[in-house]
Amino acid sequence: EARARRICAEVLATTPRYHVVCLQEVFDEDVRAIFARELRSAYPHQVARCSDGDVFNDDSGLFFATSLPIRRHRFHEFDAKEPFTGDAFVDKGIFGARLELGPIAPGVSLCVFNTHLQSTEAHDATRARQLAEVRQFVGAELGRCQLESTCAVLAGDLNVVGDSSAEYRSMLRRLDGAHDVFREAHPDAALVPGYTWNGRDNLNMIPASDADTQRLDYVLAFGAIPVAADDDTPPRELRPLSLDAAAVVPFGPGPADRLSDHFGVSATVTPQTGASARAGLADAGCRVC
Repeated sequence: EARARRICAEVLATTPRYHVVCLQEVFDEDVRAIFARELRSAYPHQVARCSDGDVFNDDSGLFFATSLPIRRHRFHEFDAKEPFTGDAFVDKGIFGARLELGPIAPGVSLCVFNTHLQSTEAHDATRARQLAEVRQFVGAELGRCQLESTCAVLAGDLNVVGDSSAEYRSMLRRLDGAHDVFREAHPDAALVPGYTWNGRDNLNMIPASDADTQRLDYVLAFGAIPVAADDDTPPRELRPLSLDAAAVVPFGPGPADRLSDHFGVSATVTPQTGASARAGLADAGCRVC
């Protein structure tokens, strides 16, 4: 509970402040209440618990908070699960919300999707099936929107190792060309690897025996509604997004005092609106973490 309060304090102290905060693995009810209470002043629009209501499983652990009005939200529990793992006993899934950007970009909506996929590299086949469900869910939700005034991003712990793995390349293909905004902001992976699991810089939250360094967490931007690879439907384009910045956010003052096993990822994206979209210009940015 003390760590949850410190996470809230760091989120609230960020300058400029995030507009959207997506968390994963918020299973503990007392901790969930702390996040909801501590963040409410800056993020009054919240969906603190995402679940299908199954009394035999824990909820999804997804927590969503934003300073922007929520016009619609929905949750889908994955059908694909790996049996005999801890993930099989929770409502792993994807949450989606349509936000009105208001003065940031008048008349434009931002759809934000928050998810947490099956863990461990050994279960890539299960993640592939979950990504197919993500694609279907995102496509269905975006299909309800006015595409010319809608932007979309997917955030969360995808448990896919970037950047050179076959699974990483497959993930982007499965999501029909979604843009990895961190890698677009930092194209040289050797220079800026962007590790979000970092056993060398996270000494109190990761076991000493685990010195792995991996990029597992992402913010992905959609330029069009994703469709299956065998779907011949012409691409239905969304309102374009400009990328202003992206960063890995360790949370915590140093390697011996981190606040989460995974580091966060932040992105500032700008919807291109009206004549400015055609000119390649943009309005004010929206910050997602």
